[in-house]
Amino acid sequence: MYAGASPTGILYRTLDGGESWDVALNAPGASEVKSLARSIGGPLYAGTGPEGRVFAMRGDRGEWNETGDLAGAHYVYCLLAASDGAVYAGTDNGVFVTRDEGERWEATGGPPGVPRTFRLAEGDSGEIYAGCDGTVFVLRWDGPQWLAAGRVSPIAYAVFSFATVFDALFAGTGTDGAIHTPAPGGRGWRPVAAFEDAKNVYDLLAIPGGPAYAAVGGAPGGGAVLAFAPLLRLTPSSDAASAGDPLAVTVIVRPVAERFDAYVVLAGPAGLFSCAPGTHDNVTPGVRPFMRGVAGLAAPVSRRVLDLPAIPYGTIPGAWTIAAGLVPSGSPPAVPAAIRGFFDSRVIQIGPEDLAAGVNRADNPLLPRRE
Repeated sequence: MYAGASPTGILYRTLDGGESWDVALNAPGASEVKSLARSIGGPLYAGTGPEGRVFAMRGDRGEWNETGDLAGAHYVYCLLAASDGAVYAGTDNGVFVTRDEGERWEATGGPPGVPRTFRLAEGDSGEIYAGCDGTVFVLRWDGPQWLAAGRVSPIAYAVFSFATVFDALFAGTGTDGAIHTPAPGGRGWRPVAAFEDAKNVYDLLAIPGGPAYAAVGGAPGGGAVLAFAPLLRLTPSSDAASAGDPLAVTVIVRPVAERFDAYVVLAGPAGLFSCAPGTHDNVTPGVRPFMRGVAGLAAPVSRRVLDLPAIPYGTIPGAWTIAAGLVPSGSPPAVPAAIRGFFDSRVIQIGPEDLAAGVNRADNPLLPRRE
């Protein structure tokens, strides 16, 4: 394990779980070691300031060598070793990339208009997210180009951290001391957590299948590491589909002590429907329980709650919201009645159908019923 120090510019290393530390790198002229990254099968990288240099070391006890020049950079705020072998450096003069272990760093041409990049993260499809001065950008190499992913918060001066939990991206910000996630339908960002005693969310860490952690600080007495474990999460196979496309939704529920009723409800242009085991296409009109009187859960459970081999033709296009929640057994199926933490919802955009396709609407469970 390694730890960068300020204002000495020294990188420390421990080989015994933190019992003792020795100096791994004493970078001449550097006052801060601001970032670290290790590429798969490649070197360990250390970014410094205020001279904007990156050092690389192979092996646990190898020699450190200064890598190529990052033109115009003074601070290397973050480093990212991507899955394709490339290494990215977020600096006060944009984002650089190397594909030859630091022999040469190339400017990526962005993010545009915001020189400081405080944090980098890689998406599931290889895209690169950059947290800048309150705004998130995405780099896609099919261009290549930087695309704005929206301002995270109107008052945040920096996006300090990223984490992915249950396939959802979260961003920790400065000034407002909050965590944000993209709003449904790509309509900006929405806050999901805020910390009264801390101004900045400096780092986020998500453990696969476990809790997520937030390192916060920026105010006297506000330094802390906080943990959060999502209690219920909906995961649709797609957030945009059309008639004829398959659609499945899975719910993951963490242990719950009390007896509960479970509801999975679809709300859309045609009204309210419920997912219920044993019904046609797993969907039935109205609001009905998915499960009733469950005597708690001792271990996490994952279950497919909606499974349409094909969205029926005739389904009214538009925004459909699927929501899942647990309420105390016998309580009304309402969001305010949900057991704290055991509620989630997702928006799925259903597009217009291909009118040239063969259509049989008679058995469509997602159409209004005429009594």
